[in-house]
Amino acid sequence: MMKKVLHDLLKAFAIGAGSAAVAFALLFICGLLFGDNGANSGLEAAKDGLLLIGALGLFIVAGMIMARGKNPKKFADKVGWRRHFAAVGPEVVIAFFCAAFIVLASVADWLLMR
Repeated sequence: MMKKVLHDLLKAFAIGAGSAAVAFALLFICGLLFGDNGANSGLEAAKDGLLLIGALGLFIVAGMIMARGKNPKKFADKVGWRRHFAAVGPEVVIAFFCAAFIVLASVADWLLMR
């Protein structure tokens, strides 16, 4: 059981990291094109965008957790969901997606501080 949970968490983080990398690239290019400070503007735009996406995602997770008592979990019992994530629910997966965004934003902030 623990092996399945760890596999699902790593899979969720990896998918989130890939999504965060794509968002980072798009936001970096936008900051580079529209900013006046070159690569620093690109990094700043990417960091701010990734933090915003991560924070909004965590608000969604909080709403999902608060609403859990009001209606039963219908989404997590779907066959397609259980095929990809056998041991964890959607709240945990979305939280790990958001964690990947926040980790990549932290890396961008570290690069800005250097």
